[in-house]
Amino acid sequence: MRRVVTALALSSLALTACGGGKSISAPSSAGTSSAPAAPAFWPLTCEPLNGGSAATTHPVYIAKIPNDSNARPQYGLASADFVYEELVEGGLTRLGAFFYSNLPSKVGPIRSTRLTDIGLAKPLGAHVVTSGGADVTIKAVAAAGIPLITMSNPHVRRILDGTHPGVDSVYADLKQLGVEANQPSATPASFLPCGKFKGSGTATSITVKFSGASTTKWSYAGGKYTMTNGYMNAGDAFQPTTIIVIKVRTSDSGYGGYQGAYVPESHFDGSGKAIIFSGGKVVKGTWHKNGVNGTPTFTDSAGHPIYINPGHTFLEMIPNGNDPQVAEGTVTFS
Repeated sequence: MRRVVTALALSSLALTACGGGKSISAPSSAGTSSAPAAPAFWPLTCEPLNGGSAATTHPVYIAKIPNDSNARPQYGLASADFVYEELVEGGLTRLGAFFYSNLPSKVGPIRSTRLTDIGLAKPLGAHVVTSGGADVTIKAVAAAGIPLITMSNPHVRRILDGTHPGVDSVYADLKQLGVEANQPSATPASFLPCGKFKGSGTATSITVKFSGASTTKWSYAGGKYTMTNGYMNAGDAFQPTTIIVIKVRTSDSGYGGYQGAYVPESHFDGSGKAIIFSGGKVVKGTWHKNGVNGTPTFTDSAGHPIYINPGHTFLEMIPNGNDPQVAEGTVTFS
């Protein structure tokens, strides 16, 4: 039977689907010991620990990775806990990959940090691994108290082996960064509202359009989503359990990109339309985030919370069309 493909701009989503679900929480401490119970779940994936603790002596790392043909192949993404995609200049996109539970020895290519990263890194106390950035961005990130790990660190270096062009030839060894971090043992708070996701419709094919130059396509099978037009290294692909698409406000970053190209900043604070895919199902709703320090939550059209299934998550941050220089993003699914 022929399926009907539904195209929608998130600005016009009719929020009629019912979300809800059940939250997951760690068990309370037992006995009379004053020591807190070990966390029951990894903070970025909500996956059970099966004993032990999620505390580490290294921070969460966010690696900035380009997402265009010059970035092929991208390394290390299969080890990421969570990945987001943001719009940058020229209608292209860039990835921010969160690493915490597993630190690979080769991640990249590594590119520059953006102002958008502040709202993603701040809630977790994450360190951003980057090749550098514009002066206005570096100052703003520093003012937000977010540590940058740049090419001044020996574990973020350029390797001219012919695999990538010069600007895309920087790689990071997160494993060694973690070994040398030597910070007090700690676990960040959960980034997403963990629980049992309930979707009302079926969606096994997803197309997310950021601009005329960038569209990301996904297919669902076997409990995972696969990016069908990406640049990940063979056998090293990030295959999320959940895809969250949100509409965000964009504004001028305050500096020009290559050849003076307009550089948008995506704002991950406040609220906006959302559509969430998990287990081949879909639900429409609204995202909420209280400032750059807040963690996101989601509600359906009736105001009920939407929970995110344990597993890996990919966040698509598409423009809502408020910026006259940035067209509105759209989603197509079937």
